[in-house]
Amino acid sequence: MMLALGPLMLTLACTASPVGYNGNPLLGTWRAEVPTPIGRFNLGRWQFSSDHMYMPNIGANIEVEYEISGGEVRVIPRDFGPELELTMVDANTAKLSTHNPFITLFVGDVVSLRRVD
Repeated sequence: MMLALGPLMLTLACTASPVGYNGNPLLGTWRAEVPTPIGRFNLGRWQFSSDHMYMPNIGANIEVEYEISGGEVRVIPRDFGPELELTMVDANTAKLSTHNPFITLFVGDVVSLRRVD
């Protein structure tokens, strides 16, 4: 029995990503938020598709490309917009990196994304 399960377990271990996803872990709808002294402040929903990032609350629909390395995801605009660097905490939580001065200036360095779909 163990000999039969060995190759299957090895295959699963080699194909699983660090956060439990294969492919792009950001695809879907997320709520962006920052902590405040009275609780979390909702910055709106961010939707990621295979080639777009959509922020309905501000009407931004940006064509993007992704670079994925382990639990790190870079969202790169094709034409104009801020580049985002996110670290996947788990399958439903991502933290925005502080490397982006534009984002840090306006919303600080503690933006997190929580999956809503």
